[in-house]
Amino acid sequence: MRKLFVLGVALAMAGTAYAAPNIAQNTQKGSVLIAPDIDVRGQVQTIVRLSNDGPRDVQVKCYYLDGYKHRVDMQFELTANQPFWFDAKTGDGTEFVTPYPNTPSNGFPNRPTPLGAGMLACWVVDIEGLNQLKWNHLSGTVTVIDHKNGTAYEYTMYAFYAPTGSDLQPVGTGGVIDLDSVKFDSCPQYMIGQFSPIGTRLPGPEPVTFGLTRVAFAGCNIALNQDWVPTWTKLQYDVWNEEENKVTGTFECADTWHEMYLNASVAPPKWPDPTADAASSNFDVSAVGTAAARYRVQGIKSTQCNQYGTGSAVAVGVLAIQSTDLAVGGGLARIGTNLTASGKLPTGKIIWDPGFVTPEGGIR
Repeated sequence: MRKLFVLGVALAMAGTAYAAPNIAQNTQKGSVLIAPDIDVRGQVQTIVRLSNDGPRDVQVKCYYLDGYKHRVDMQFELTANQPFWFDAKTGDGTEFVTPYPNTPSNGFPNRPTPLGAGMLACWVVDIEGLNQLKWNHLSGTVTVIDHKNGTAYEYTMYAFYAPTGSDLQPVGTGGVIDLDSVKFDSCPQYMIGQFSPIGTRLPGPEPVTFGLTRVAFAGCNIALNQDWVPTWTKLQYDVWNEEENKVTGTFECADTWHEMYLNASVAPPKWPDPTADAASSNFDVSAVGTAAARYRVQGIKSTQCNQYGTGSAVAVGVLAIQSTDLAVGGGLARIGTNLTASGKLPTGKIIWDPGFVTPEGGIR
């Protein structure tokens, strides 16, 4: 039995050693950062912290994007070795930056008001804003604070490393960030999360009851340009309980940014529907049957996600943040975490609009 145990450990270590290289991680620095969970709805505030640990001053380009495709951009300087912060709701911080969009900004025409929740993507550019540059010295964290309930959680931004070239040199064609494991890291093929079904009660000095679990997704085909085209995918879930029983059939149709609640009955209504398009009960305690469960979610190709007339869904890499409400004794808490990345899908792109070169005045 001991030999089998040692062999199992050795095999596990071997599997870890040969994991897919060149995929985005939340434990590394990079040239591109993505925060999948930005929320400024109601009394919720999101604080973004960025860090440049390199020896040069750099220009950083960022975009907010919500589930209705509303977006705004900004560009600011990070000096050498500088920590930098801003409040997504107000734009206040180390220096004032563009706040999260609260007016129409080229989103879906039938959704004129921005959602108030979405994602943030940032990368280093030249001073003119014409090209994305290699600068593997960026990292960041995001803190989401709910002032109404007195809860908060924090997560680390996903970083994409640029493996070749020289510092502060253009990578690829300006306006097209290829997440292909060559120019920049790829996105993971799928993500793994753990949860306890809503209503699960665990013993302790103060009993803990698990509430609603929310997952915020950022797909890795991100159109930030003015002439954007939505990229839909089918988020397919497989769920396992503690007895290794697996249930399938849950899916959700999603565009670039999407949020979903792992429960069918208590999520607040909004567009798109925040619960799964099929088999949402797979996350309920009656279906799971144990206090802990895990799930795998993957963006796959499908003909089932054409409900908005945009064509069939395609396979995309995904990034995700999970948050869960807890009742602890007589108080409330909210915990959050990055999902675990696995596999590699080197087909992702970030499309953005570069600036233009201003001509000199006068006629010769």
